[in-house]
Amino acid sequence: MSGVAAGEENVERAFASAGSAELVEGAELLVLSDARRREVYSARYRVNAEGYSLVDGPNVCPASEILPGGAPSYAYGYGAGLYTEALEEHGWTIVDSAREVHPHAEYLVAAAARLGVENLSEDTSAQYLRDSDAKVPAAMLARQQKQAAQAAQAAAQKES
Repeated sequence: MSGVAAGEENVERAFASAGSAELVEGAELLVLSDARRREVYSARYRVNAEGYSLVDGPNVCPASEILPGGAPSYAYGYGAGLYTEALEEHGWTIVDSAREVHPHAEYLVAAAARLGVENLSEDTSAQYLRDSDAKVPAAMLARQQKQAAQAAQAAAQKES
């Protein structure tokens, strides 16, 4: 499943559960999930005649850095429930019924179908939005450097 289809899963759920008056053509829908570290994964969609289209994202950033939406604009998903105040300050209307919403396979498949994905097992690679901040422990790093030096020394002895 492509990262785009995975990002559209919650917007598909919003379409399935929202009242038609909320999602009029031109409305913006911001879908947010908790990214930990006081950040959210987000994607912004705009309602159009065909359903919706991706406007921005997916992104990972603090909720306070999300730009204001046009009118009307709705925030949806677990991340919206966590950072309600910051989003409301930027003009987003929080969909109360969706504050606790997490991704669900039923809607992921619907989003994939809307994108025209026929074989869901074609691309199952993860889409990473944040660079890794994992650090190699110092002892392991020293051991790796020692092994590399020994290998280089052995190769040099073979050549001579």
